[in-house]
Amino acid sequence: MSDFLQPISLESLLRNKDFITIGEQILFFDKETGQYVITQITSDKRFTADDYAKLPYRAPYQLIEGELVFMASPYFNHQEISFNLILKIGNYVQQNNLGKVAYSPMDVHLDEKNIYQPDILFVSIKRSSIIKKFIFGAPDFVLEIISKSTESKDRNEKMRNYGKFGVDEYWIVNLKKENIEVYHNQAGIMIHQKTAEKGDSITSKAIEGFTLNVGDVFA
Repeated sequence: MSDFLQPISLESLLRNKDFITIGEQILFFDKETGQYVITQITSDKRFTADDYAKLPYRAPYQLIEGELVFMASPYFNHQEISFNLILKIGNYVQQNNLGKVAYSPMDVHLDEKNIYQPDILFVSIKRSSIIKKFIFGAPDFVLEIISKSTESKDRNEKMRNYGKFGVDEYWIVNLKKENIEVYHNQAGIMIHQKTAEKGDSITSKAIEGFTLNVGDVFA
């Protein structure tokens, strides 16, 4: 065989890695069966929390209405804006001892068909019992940074279930338009309150006393 093509084993391919992605499938060593396996995930199949639990740690999937949805690696501007937001929200919550803030990837288990990884979430002290190895229940506050590939789910299934399961406040951050949409939960439905542009500020309903200047996020 030439130097251009070399044989390789699965052991060497996965060395020091929990998994590798092949297209939108995951190749990994399954400790339960003692075998190397690859997922067979398609949009026409429906899965459960038990199926999700069989995926390797940090596998890039969310479970949305029984569909395992692949999450592509975010672009730099997504991470930059996420970092700006986590600094603002996280520092405020910590300084005022209001609860806990987490960022993706962190599993939020809503029910057997829905396990999400919101970009940023906040759980108040009074609801801290939902924080275990992961989050089991609805956070008080959830923030999603939309992209072309995630917008439909963020605005439809995920918004509907955030309302249904009791998230108090939901922000959608639009990188292209440089604005933030604010939704409040009213009787299990997320109702649009405002769309804040640069120069506007948002006073959070769920994070007591927190005000965000939108221009600081997109500076």
